[in-house]
Amino acid sequence: MTTYLAQANTGSDSLASTKTVTKPGGVTAGAVGVFWLVRWHESGSFPAVTPPAGAVLRGTITTASMQTQCYLQRVTVETSFAYTWTGGRWSTLAAVWFSGVDPTVDLATVPFQSATGSGTAIGALTVTSDIDSALSWHVNTIDTSGVTHNPPAGFTEVVDVSPSASAYRIAVASGSQTADGGTVNPTTAWAAGLVALPPAPAAGGTGDATLTGTVALAAGGVHGAQGTAGLATTTALTSSGLRSAATGGTLEAAAARTAAGTRGAATTAGLAAAIDLNADGTVVAHPTGDATLEAHASLTTAGLRAATTSAGIAAAADLAADGLAGRAGHSALAATTAFTAAGSHSANAGAALAAAALLTASGVASGSSPDDVDVTVGTPYSRWAAGQPHQSAWTARVPRAGEWKAGAPW
Repeated sequence: MTTYLAQANTGSDSLASTKTVTKPGGVTAGAVGVFWLVRWHESGSFPAVTPPAGAVLRGTITTASMQTQCYLQRVTVETSFAYTWTGGRWSTLAAVWFSGVDPTVDLATVPFQSATGSGTAIGALTVTSDIDSALSWHVNTIDTSGVTHNPPAGFTEVVDVSPSASAYRIAVASGSQTADGGTVNPTTAWAAGLVALPPAPAAGGTGDATLTGTVALAAGGVHGAQGTAGLATTTALTSSGLRSAATGGTLEAAAARTAAGTRGAATTAGLAAAIDLNADGTVVAHPTGDATLEAHASLTTAGLRAATTSAGIAAAADLAADGLAGRAGHSALAATTAFTAAGSHSANAGAALAAAALLTASGVASGSSPDDVDVTVGTPYSRWAAGQPHQSAWTARVPRAGEWKAGAPW
């Protein structure tokens, strides 16, 4: 940002071939001075001027009887500034100095505009410049005693001696800068000029597009101090991933996570090598081991994972009579499974009916020898369903011996 420093002038016009001003206190090396040299001559003859070393002519305003020249100069070690020419001329010299001017700008090409006229109103002058530019305005009139001046709106007058005046303003925005509203009194011929001096680039505003070599960041990533341009080579992060201290630029190689997978502490960057799961498969613990489920996981009878055994159904799973898994046995029915006579699974025997099975007559297994089939026999068949037969009409008696042809049998 530019700043007005001081002014110096030679007072009212006088006949001379040299005009000199002394550098005021407070004007130091690097400041830029704006010098307005005005000369009058009835015939319009204005000899060439020899400015001080380092001065640059920015603009010349010439009328039939007066000439105004605007010189710009960067201050180094000078203590005074002298402008000379041959032959005496009525003349004045006024200077104003500013700090904060861009040290790289070509003073011969900074914005400049001038105008001439007659009357009490001084014509408007417009230049284009950046915000914070220094605007230096100057007006001089024909050599008439007792002339007074009023600067344009928004300008501060720093010199007002008959027949010239100087004023300045610091631009509050970029774009067109206009000096309008200045007046002289009484009515007279006038010549006015306006020059703009751009400000030096603001720190960090222009130049390298990147941050300086070392920039430290706060936990939220906000620039905190001048450190490396990125996160420090070593930057620690909090559990939420925010930078907390200058340790590692990324998450540490070891970062533990909670069961839900969120980062819990600085251990390993992935899930722990060995992970225990609940029956529904959710993580219940996170010791260090393989990054996948363990090789062994047992399941409940409903097929839910119950304990860390195998990742699938255990190699051995017993089934109940209805075929549901009962405990960790073989995944198929055991090689030997006993069934009741009705075919219901009764014991951990063969997968089919046992090789030896006793059945009752109705097909129900009995407890007799495994080599035979016992059959229970009912009441013998009788053809006497209607009762005993009637007695013979003749009475049976013991046979007589004489009736045996060959003799009695005994």
